[in-house]
Amino acid sequence: MLIRTYYQIRAFGGLVFDAAAWVVARIRERAYAGISGRYYAFRGKPIDVHEEATGARWLMVGDVRAALPGLPRDALLVRLHPQRVRRCGDPRRLRIEASALEELLQKAQDADSIRFLRWLQRTVIVPARNKARHDGAGR
Repeated sequence: MLIRTYYQIRAFGGLVFDAAAWVVARIRERAYAGISGRYYAFRGKPIDVHEEATGARWLMVGDVRAALPGLPRDALLVRLHPQRVRRCGDPRRLRIEASALEELLQKAQDADSIRFLRWLQRTVIVPARNKARHDGAGR
């Protein structure tokens, strides 16, 4: 009798644990729904990345500037890349296309800019290209 009760409690405890884990997973999904798939961070500094339906990725200039204080002013960025710097995304803030930022950082000499460039290529640009290639092959 005692052994049977033990196994019943153990089975019920497993169900309770599974239910609790399911609830926590659903809460986490709802909490992160707004940033799902677009949270990026460079050395602990969050960088908002907006992805268009075409696959182009746009980085928020303010976030990039927090990671790279030496980034040119907004007016200069717009003059250097008029078609690749614009207000888009949610929220509508000034953003720069990832490939335009890559071109800009190719000329950089300081270590932080080079590290950021490597991060940008590995984390944002290459996955976007792979996704576009994969989506194009699947059609």
